[in-house]
Amino acid sequence: MPWEGSALLCWGVDGCHAHALDSPSYFNDAEASRVAALLDSLLRCDRVACEPRDVGVLCAFRAQTLRIRALLRARGLGAVTVGQIYDFQGTEKKCVIVSLTLTRRPSAAAETDAAALPVGLLGARRFNVAVTRAKALCVVVGHPRLLASEDYWRDFYESCKENDAFRGADPDGNENGGAAELVDLIAEKKLLAAGDYERMYPTGDDICRRELHACETAWRVILV
Repeated sequence: MPWEGSALLCWGVDGCHAHALDSPSYFNDAEASRVAALLDSLLRCDRVACEPRDVGVLCAFRAQTLRIRALLRARGLGAVTVGQIYDFQGTEKKCVIVSLTLTRRPSAAAETDAAALPVGLLGARRFNVAVTRAKALCVVVGHPRLLASEDYWRDFYESCKENDAFRGADPDGNENGGAAELVDLIAEKKLLAAGDYERMYPTGDDICRRELHACETAWRVILV
C-alpha cells in the first residue's frame, strides 16, 4: 500500500503495563500520557480539520480507558469519546486512536490458546475491529516489542515501517519523534484535511455521485 494512500499510522511507546492488586484490568501510564499529548496537539493544530467530537480513543482495557478519560478532561477535552472495543462495534469516528496498553502478552494468557482466550486487542477479530473504526485516520499507539511480536499487529507494524508511517520508539530503543512530530506528519500528508478532490472524483465522473459525496471531503482520504 503506497504511503500517499495510507490512513494508518503507528506510534511506538516504550511504557510498562500494570494492574491493581484487586483488578485484572491493565493500564499503561506512559501510553496514556502520550495519547493525551497527541490529542492535545492534534486538536489544537490549525492545519488539521478535526474537533473533539470527531475523535475516538479505543482502549484495550477498562483501567486504561479511565486513565485516558481523566487526562483528557484535565486538558479540557472531555468531548472525546474514550471506550473499549465493545463501545466501538458498529460505530465509526473520523479519527481513532488505539491504545494497545500491553507491553507483552501476559504470562497467564501466553500459556493458553490465544484464539480461545483473546486478551486486550490481541487476536484476529479484535485487531480487525480496532483498525477499521476510523473513517479517515487510525493511529495505533503501542509498545514496539508487542507490535513486532504479535500476530496481525506484526504485519501492521511492518507495513507502517515500510510506508514511513511509523514514529516513536522502535524495538531497539531508538526514538523517532514525539506527539508534535506525528501531528506535523498528519498535517503534511493531509490525512485529516480535504484531500485530493480531483483524484477522488475526477472530471467526467457522474455528477450526481460527485455532489453526493461533496459534503464528505472534509475527512476522506485517498485509498490507492
